[in-house]
Amino acid sequence: MIRAVLLAAAALVAASCATAPPSASRSVPSNAAIDAQARLLMAREDVKGMAIAVIDNGQVVHVAAYGYRNVEQNLPLQTDTIMYGASVTKAAFAYMVMQLVDEGRLDLDRSIAEYLPRPLPEYEDYADLAGDERWRLLTPRIILNHTTGLANMRWLEEDGKLRLHWTPGERYGYSNEGFWVLQTVLEEGLGLDVGAEMQRRVFDRFGMTRTSMQWRDVRRCTIHRTGCASSIAQWSQMKTRVASCTCVRRPQTSRRRSSGASCCAPRVPRLRARLSCTRKRAAWRRRPSIACSARSIFPSSKSPT
Repeated sequence: MIRAVLLAAAALVAASCATAPPSASRSVPSNAAIDAQARLLMAREDVKGMAIAVIDNGQVVHVAAYGYRNVEQNLPLQTDTIMYGASVTKAAFAYMVMQLVDEGRLDLDRSIAEYLPRPLPEYEDYADLAGDERWRLLTPRIILNHTTGLANMRWLEEDGKLRLHWTPGERYGYSNEGFWVLQTVLEEGLGLDVGAEMQRRVFDRFGMTRTSMQWRDVRRCTIHRTGCASSIAQWSQMKTRVASCTCVRRPQTSRRRSSGASCCAPRVPRLRARLSCTRKRAAWRRRPSIACSARSIFPSSKSPT
């Protein structure tokens, strides 16, 4: 359930596959019907807590939370609960990247080799790619389209090493690793602090005052005069039992990652409703880049899609 909710939302922005516009005659179910269906699915999948948002024609029409943020303490999940939303952050990151494209600071079709001060394999995190010059074919567009040829995450490889399974741009294969490469390009090539840029260009812009690319010290936050700690969904439960449509990264990590941030539910749908407002991003979304023929959002890197 958590995988279906989180990753389906991330795929809407991370992959630029052509999709048909919704039918004008299709109506949004009533809030009561949505709530009933949510509770039905939660019971079926044994999901302990879930937050959802419904966006219709660019407007947030319904935000709701169900279940618990802490089962052991019987604490309810609320719409302002800070949650781990994982890959939905890719949408916000892509939005920030397209602002850089609008400003002429980044070219979607320029090789990352032209931005980096030294070859990618010379960075410790990417030493495994030494000897495979195909990394030079990677571009921001290929990375955002999830056609890098990299596995979703290197630890999923049998030997734990990063490799290109096919020539970049050849076919679709969802990859967190690709987004981390693009983060490296922005930081090492353009000299940007991705966390600061995301805060300034995205989170602050949309009033997401409790959203961050890096988990914050709960003592520095205030929520209804009680502090953040009481409003954080427990990670141990979130990992398999709490679903959300928000964007966060694991509390125990410290380095900012372009594929995860921390936030609460109400502001996220507002952001999602505005994701297409940069000029070049709107044009990019209308132009299909590659046919997504994969049967799964996580196609195997070892077999054809």
